[in-house]
Amino acid sequence: SGTMLDLPFTTKPSGAVVASNAPCFPAPRDSASDADGQSALVFLLSGCRDDDLSLNVFDVRGDARWSGAATTALLQCFRPGDTPHLLLCKMRSFLKSHGFTQQPQLSCSHPFDRPWSFLS
Repeated sequence: SGTMLDLPFTTKPSGAVVASNAPCFPAPRDSASDADGQSALVFLLSGCRDDDLSLNVFDVRGDARWSGAATTALLQCFRPGDTPHLLLCKMRSFLKSHGFTQQPQLSCSHPFDRPWSFLS
């Protein structure tokens, strides 16, 4: 589910970033720091929202195998240098084009106010 780690920030389907009402997570700070004072940046990309259901798909890549629909979307859509929000949008588009209604959820330990990218 989308709030599995109780991270304080999450995206709406529109792309808006909002502070979540994560009951177990302390109020957001300027940075999440470990014992050495290093800032920790945590992203959670889950297969669906809390009120949704993650589905499986068969043979979507022509390999006659079952796989998670969101995992398949991730593998098909990810490109080095993608921002987390761009990847999320591409995954949602992929799933919708294949007839799925589930919407992957992106949550983070920090606000999405910087253009982070994966592997760049």
